[in-house]
Amino acid sequence: MPAAWAGWWLRPAVGRLWSATWCLPSAVSGRLNWEQGLSASGGRICLLRVQWAAGNIVEKPAWRSLCRVVHIGNRHPQFPAVPRWRPTPGSTHPMDPVPFAKVLGLESLLAGQNGVIRRDQALATGMTKTRIDDLVRRRKWTAVLPRVYLTCPTPISTKIRLRACWLWAGDQSVIAESAAAWLWGLVSEPPRIITVIVPLAYRRAPQPGIRVVRGIVHPRDADFQDWIGVTTVARTCLDLARVGLPDNLETALRLRRANVPKLELSLERGRGRRGQVRARQAFGEASTNPWSVAERKAHQQLIAAGITGWTANPPVRLTIGVRHPDIAMEEIKLAIEIDGREFHTKKENFEDDHVRRKAFVRAGWTVLEFTVREITDDPDLMIEIIKETEARLRRQQRSDIG
Repeated sequence: MPAAWAGWWLRPAVGRLWSATWCLPSAVSGRLNWEQGLSASGGRICLLRVQWAAGNIVEKPAWRSLCRVVHIGNRHPQFPAVPRWRPTPGSTHPMDPVPFAKVLGLESLLAGQNGVIRRDQALATGMTKTRIDDLVRRRKWTAVLPRVYLTCPTPISTKIRLRACWLWAGDQSVIAESAAAWLWGLVSEPPRIITVIVPLAYRRAPQPGIRVVRGIVHPRDADFQDWIGVTTVARTCLDLARVGLPDNLETALRLRRANVPKLELSLERGRGRRGQVRARQAFGEASTNPWSVAERKAHQQLIAAGITGWTANPPVRLTIGVRHPDIAMEEIKLAIEIDGREFHTKKENFEDDHVRRKAFVRAGWTVLEFTVREITDDPDLMIEIIKETEARLRRQQRSDIG
C-alpha cells in the first residue's frame, strides 16, 4: 500500500489526533529499507521512515517523494519539532533541513547531501557541540562555509559548493542565475560565481565565490532540485536575461523543462524588477518555441519578412516515429531544417539526420536545409528561397485540388 494511502487509511482510526506532515527526499539508487514504527499507547506517533544504502541521488519525475512522516496528537519527545512542508507547484516539496535531519539520521542525511551538513542539522541528529568541535579541530570535518561542514575527504565539487551555499544562506534562500542553470542541466560549464537570493530580513557576510542578493522570490518561482532550493527553470532563464547573460531559453524549451505559458506567468510575476525589459524581449523571441539559437534567429527573420503559417518543432508522425522539424508549414508540407554544428557534427547525428530527411520526403514533404552561416550572413537569400518554395507548393496544391 503506498505511503500516502496508508496515512489516509489510518487517519480515521484515531480520529482528530492525527496530523500529517510531508518529508520528501528524492528517489535514490540502491537498496531501500522501509522501517515502520507505531506507538500504540495513546497513538502518539507513527513513523514511516526510509533509509538507503550509499548511492547516487537519482532524480525521477514520478519518484519525487519517498519518505512520509505522520505525527499524531502530542509531539513525541524524540521528535519535538514536526517538519513543516508545504506543497509547491515545482518538482519537490520545500524542506526544513533540521526536522529532515531528525527523521533520516546522520548517516542517511550525509549520503543524501554529498557529505555536507549544517551545524544545526548535526545537532538535530543527536551529536553534541563538543563532538562537532572536536571533529573540526581534528580536521575530520572541514568548514567549507560558516556553520557548514564537509564530512568526507573528497574534492569540493560544484554540487558540494552549491549545497553548502544553500545550507549556509538559509532554508528560505534559493540558488539563482548561472548556478541554477547548471543545476537544471541547461549548461555544462560549472558556475564560477554562485548567486543566491535570500529574504530581505537575512544578513549574510560576504564569502568568496558567492554573490548574495536580498530579494523576494514568489513561491511559484522557487523549486527544489536534488534537495537544494533553486529558482524554477522559467525564473532562472528570465533572470539570466535580466542581467544580460545568455538566457538558455532554447535549451529549456528543447528539454521540456519550461514552456511558453510558464515563462509568461513567471514574467508577469517579475513585473517591476530591474532588467524586466530585457526579460520581456527574451520571452518575445522564445514565444515561438525555438530549440536552438540558430532557430531563434531564423524565427525572428521569418517574422520580420512577414511569413506566416509556420510553427516551430511540431510533432509529425512518420514511418520512423514522431519527429519534430525545426520549422514546418504543415498545410503545404514544407519542412525547414537548421543545421548547426552543436547537434550535427557527430557521426551518429549525421546518419540520423539523413534517415530523418528521407522519412520526410517519403511522407510527401519538401525539405529545405540551411546552415547557421546562411542564416547569419545571408538571411535575405534564405527568405527568398522560402518564399519561392512556399509559392510553388501552394500553386501545386491549388492545381491538384482543381
